[in-house]
Amino acid sequence: MYITLKDNKDTIQRITRLNAFICKNINSLDEVKNVSDENLRYVIRTIQDEIFLHRCSGTPVPDLIHMLLKKRNEYINKKQLDYFFKKMSN
Repeated sequence: MYITLKDNKDTIQRITRLNAFICKNINSLDEVKNVSDENLRYVIRTIQDEIFLHRCSGTPVPDLIHMLLKKRNEYINKKQLDYFFKKMSN
């Protein structure tokens, strides 16, 4: 029980760091209005690498939980992406 609780706590900390990392990189792109394609590709690739590393090191979640939370998670993701796209287009 303790090991599972510790794993979950570690996962939450990794997700929090990943979210902060993604937001920081997206906000840095927003600050620079004319981002070069090369710089944009680098930032996107860095974000993808961080997500991949998180998925490799994270504890797998059962499919049932994914199915139960799918609509809610898709709604939250869409809302966040819409916010960032709107912010980037202004």
